[in-house]
Amino acid sequence: MGLGRSLNLQITAEGVGTTGQVQRLRAMGCAYAQGYCFAQPVAGSDVPDLFSRW
Repeated sequence: MGLGRSLNLQITAEGVGTTGQVQRLRAMGCAYAQGYCFAQPVAGSDVPDLFSRW
């Protein structure tokens, strides 16, 4: 994350699967993450329905 910050980039952590990982990333200053902790993979055709229910 240090390199990303020095280049003024927004960093997304991938593969986040536990709340412990989320807490650690937040403590490190990471604002963006994706992974099973947030949602299971879905087919592209199901995305509009997912957003409408969200």
